[in-house]
Amino acid sequence: MALELWEPDPKAPVRSAKNLRWVRDLLQHLPVVTPDVKEKARLICREARRELAGRRDYGRYGMDSDVQQARELLDTIERMTAEPLPDPGPARTASLGKPDQVTVRDLAGAPDAVLDDYVRRHQGNDALVEKALLSFTSRVYRRDVSFADVLNRHSDPQGALRDLTQSLRRRLGGGPNLREAWVSAVLSLPTTDADLTRALPAWTALKARGPRGKEAHPAVISVVRAALGDNAEAWQRFATNPASNAGPTAWLRLGDLLDAAANGTPWPTPPHK
Repeated sequence: MALELWEPDPKAPVRSAKNLRWVRDLLQHLPVVTPDVKEKARLICREARRELAGRRDYGRYGMDSDVQQARELLDTIERMTAEPLPDPGPARTASLGKPDQVTVRDLAGAPDAVLDDYVRRHQGNDALVEKALLSFTSRVYRRDVSFADVLNRHSDPQGALRDLTQSLRRRLGGGPNLREAWVSAVLSLPTTDADLTRALPAWTALKARGPRGKEAHPAVISVVRAALGDNAEAWQRFATNPASNAGPTAWLRLGDLLDAAANGTPWPTPPHK
């Protein structure tokens, strides 16, 4: 079959959604995905990730749609070719230690079954649930436990999301990839209220894509239009906002910038660490 015959070609590297879509479609229609097929698909994914890492994919307000679609296809293919999770066993589950001592990094490195069991065994520990939610920013390829699954274990899910997002710089820190993962997780939930969307980091929220990957996310579009309305001057001011992809201004919140643009007030300072 075509996938088994694939070989790297330096003159035609895998670097676009078109180069990956056929792999996804083929895997979906195969009655059995053999180990050889999985290995070829993984080789294609490795080459694609190298190529995509070198592309300039950020514009002033958004991500190149082809790059976004390619990365989503990579995520899908990697899930389809991933090996089944082994039984973590009691020793591995216990190795995470006490909930008040476990870190976000510890939880990010835990297999799905371990994370799910650990949070379940400590039901009612909201602080642990919040660390588990933050861990999704460093482990975005989970298959057997979702962001929503963990969120639902919190006693106040929506309140937790708002608090975490408002204090994201202090609680999360790190570079653009972590902010992107958080925004993606929040916007992937079935519903996202306006206050939560407004609390997202502005640059990252503005480049987030909707379900089809061709335009800004509907939740973000909604809060921008609600804040700026038909005020042409406000739209012009907002176009010059200081949000950036990196540095302190990457943490500026969308709602704060929208209010400043609508009211003609000075741009806010970034939230404290």
